[in-house]
Amino acid sequence: MRVALPSIIMMIKVNSDGHSAWCQSGPAGCAIDSQQLPALFNLSSDVEKTFVCPGSFPGNKGRHSMIIKQIAIGYMDNFSYLIGCKNTRKALVIDPGADVDQIVSIAQKENLEIVTILNTHGHGDHTAGNAALKERTGAQVLIHAQDGDRYRAADVYLKAEQTLQLGDITFDVIHTPGHTPGGICLHAQGNLFTGDTLFVGDSGRTDLAGGDRPTMGKSIRRLMEQLPDDTVVWPGHDYGPTPSSTLGWEKRNNVNAIEYGYFVQD
Repeated sequence: MRVALPSIIMMIKVNSDGHSAWCQSGPAGCAIDSQQLPALFNLSSDVEKTFVCPGSFPGNKGRHSMIIKQIAIGYMDNFSYLIGCKNTRKALVIDPGADVDQIVSIAQKENLEIVTILNTHGHGDHTAGNAALKERTGAQVLIHAQDGDRYRAADVYLKAEQTLQLGDITFDVIHTPGHTPGGICLHAQGNLFTGDTLFVGDSGRTDLAGGDRPTMGKSIRRLMEQLPDDTVVWPGHDYGPTPSSTLGWEKRNNVNAIEYGYFVQD
C-alpha cells in the first residue's frame, strides 16, 4: 500500500533523461525529480501526465538552491544522497555506498563538485564508500565524534550540533542518538536526512552495540516537536512503502509512533 500525502494537482513534462521534470501547472517554477516520487506515478521519459503530486515533496519549497539525488546503493537497500547547491555546484554526499562509480557518475552528469562526505553514523553499510570517494574527489569526511570508534579515518569529528555550509545551503546538524551514540540527522530547506534514525513507517534498530530504545524515542520526538509536519523525510534505507515521507505522515502511521510518544490521530 502506498502512503497518502498532502497533495496538489500538477501537469508535468518529464525530460528525455527520465529523471528531471518541470511543472506545466501547479506552483510556478516547481522543479521535481521523478526519482524522488513514489513509483505509483510510473513516470517515463517524454511523457506528460496529470497526477496528484505530494505537496510536501521538494518542489514547492527550497528547491531553488538544492539539488537532491536519492541513490539506491548497497546490499541492505541503502540510500545514499548526493546533494548539490544549484548556484555554486558544490555537493555533499551522505552515507556513500560502496559503488562510488555510480555516485561520481551522477555528480558529473549534474556538473557537481563533491566537496564533503557526511556519515549519519558509523555502521559499515553507511561508510563503505568513504575512502574510495575521498580518493576520487578529495572531499573531507565528517562523522560525529561519538561514532568515531566505528570509523577512525574521518577528517572531522563533530562534537556539537552546528551548521554546515554547502554553497548557498545551510544545514543544521541534529544529534539523534539511539541507533548509535553518534547518530545525526541533517536538515535544510524543509528536507530531513535521517540515516538510520527514522525510516518511512519505522525507525532504526536499537538492539545493536551502542543502541538504546528510550534514547531513540527521545531523539525522534525532538524531531517531531521542533520541525514542521511537511518536512520531507529522506531515510537511510528503502524499507518503507515509499522512498520518502513527511514528519506529519510519520506521526500518524509510523509503527513506533505510539511507543515513542509522537502519535497523532486526525
